[in-house]
Amino acid sequence: NDLYAATLEEKTIVQYNRQLKQGETQYHYDSADINAIYEIKHQLWALGSNTIIHYDPVTNQWETQSGDEANGLYTMCEMSGELWAAGSYGVITHYDAATKKWELQPRTSTDYLFSCRKIYATDGELRAVNSEGSIFQYNRSAASWEFNDANSLKNIGAVYQKDKDIWAIDASGNIVHYNSNIAEWESQYSSSLKVMGAINGIGDDVWAVGAEGSIVHFNAKSGQWDQQVSPTTFDLTALYTNGNEMWAFGTHEAVLHYNARVHQWEAQHTKATYSLRAMYANGKSVWVVGD
Repeated sequence: NDLYAATLEEKTIVQYNRQLKQGETQYHYDSADINAIYEIKHQLWALGSNTIIHYDPVTNQWETQSGDEANGLYTMCEMSGELWAAGSYGVITHYDAATKKWELQPRTSTDYLFSCRKIYATDGELRAVNSEGSIFQYNRSAASWEFNDANSLKNIGAVYQKDKDIWAIDASGNIVHYNSNIAEWESQYSSSLKVMGAINGIGDDVWAVGAEGSIVHFNAKSGQWDQQVSPTTFDLTALYTNGNEMWAFGTHEAVLHYNARVHQWEAQHTKATYSLRAMYANGKSVWVVGD
């Protein structure tokens, strides 16, 4: 139930003290920026440029782990007790629990030169999708990553994955879908007026947000994206889910919450006067951080 954040200028990891209602510095790091913090089985991992920082709740200590050549890590997953992290330039690294070291994985294709957008586990298989839309699968018997399938795209950014299906935002701000049945990417939604910037979902309930407060929702029954009524005209840059709840946020302190009971998005009031970048929710408490 604790809340952690990484500061860019001070290069510190900060924990929120609920009693004092303020952040407290937990760890100083010397490397470049921290891109993401993951909690997996009560262990915390901070991923960055050439850096992996681990928090052990048993010893209550943070420590920098070996991350040589692990450029720009920002996505992580766990499968069968094993940890994997990935990021820029196709880097994929594996955590060896016995040696407590991260091991860089061999690259077997030029497609690895592109950034890994997401690494994920599904149906007992470990997969990764890169910025060109290529799908890779981990071959356990050969202990190597292999090109799996999918036609290449120009570029994809934000990604939402459920089972073997993937939705993503391409370089033009359009929505594309990876159809695992035919192993191809398909164009699903495009708008020359309002570019999409973020995508997320809860199960088959998939949403995307973007410029000028635009919000679209994927109708699983019809297979179509429907435009939604938005209470803001500010750009929306991120979507966050917690359980069955969803928030959208972005520039000029814009924060929206989806009311599933009445099926509509509602504007939330904040005292912020800056653009918001990340959000965390626990129970009835919600935190946002920004510029």
